Formats: sequence, structure tokens, C-alpha cells
Amino acid sequence: MNETAIVKIEEHRNEKVVCFTVDCVDPENEAWHQMSEWCKENVPDRTARRYVGVASSGHHPQGVEHQNASEHVRHPYKAMMYLIGDECSRKEFCGLKVEDAPSGLFLVSDVTLNQFDENENMDIALCLVKASEAFVEFMKNTAGYEFDCPAGIFYEEHIFSERWFQNGGVPDGFRMWVPIIKK
Repeated sequence: MNETAIVKIEEHRNEKVVCFTVDCVDPENEAWHQMSEWCKENVPDRTARRYVGVASSGHHPQGVEHQNASEHVRHPYKAMMYLIGDECSRKEFCGLKVEDAPSGLFLVSDVTLNQFDENENMDIALCLVKASEAFVEFMKNTAGYEFDCPAGIFYEEHIFSERWFQNGGVPDGFRMWVPIIKK
């Protein structure tokens, strides 16, 4: 594995998604479960799709810092599946409203799943925190751009295999998207 994360800049414009939005304790699990069930019934090419999630008010809207994977905090979360081809021109796709996808410039990097809590459980939130260090380092060495996430809002791309759709659990991979702007 690389010792240094590979960070790249991606521009996303005029893309469309279908969404599952929930507001509850552990909303990530619920939103992705709803997405999985819907995909199994409606999307034959589900492993070829791009899936992105976001906690639009942050994962800890009350400002409490992340401690470990066993935390249970209520907050809104949106799981999105990107549409392709003529699906994007519809108002509905398989019974769901077609919406605009996140738009703009993003720093994007794979997230290494190598952080664990005190009980030896994988702590995805800590993996994302660790991954964010690569973004800070990248921005220190890159002129002409600055972060565009004053509330700390970022996007999580989930990489799913057929195993995940059948059994759930941890996705096969993650990418982190952090909004940026040109100076």
C-alpha cells in the first residue's frame, strides 16, 4: 500500500442522483440499508454505480467531537446513487425523485480502513479523520485552491460489491470528497 494517500481534484457538474434521506440515531446504517433494498429490486447494474453519502449538518451537529465507533448520535444523513445515461433526464427513476448531485470542485482520496476503537472494532469515522490529514497536506502544497467546507461537511463515496448488497456490513472501500474552490 502507498504510504502517502493519492489526492486528486475532481469537478462534478450536472449529474443526477436518487436519494434516501433519514434523520435518526445511526442514520448511515438506515439510509444505506434502504438504498440496498431498493437497489436489489430495481437496479441490475448496482455494482457499477457510484454511491455517495453526506451528513448535511455534520455527523455531530451539536459540536461534540467524535470519540469512537460505538457513539450513537441522531443526525440527518443522505445516501445517493448516481444515475447514468437517459436516467438523468427523467423526473423519476424506479419510483424515486431524480435530484441534482453534489456539484463543484472536490479533493478526492481513497480512505484506508486501518483505524480501530478500543474494542478492536473498525472505526470508519476515525479512518475518515485520518484520511483528512492527507487533504490538509495536499492543500499546503497546492496553490490556487482553498477548502470550501466551513461547517466541516464532506462527502463519503461508498464502493459496494455484490457481497455487500446481499449481506451488508462494511463497504469494500471508501473515498472521501472535500469541497474546494479556486482562489
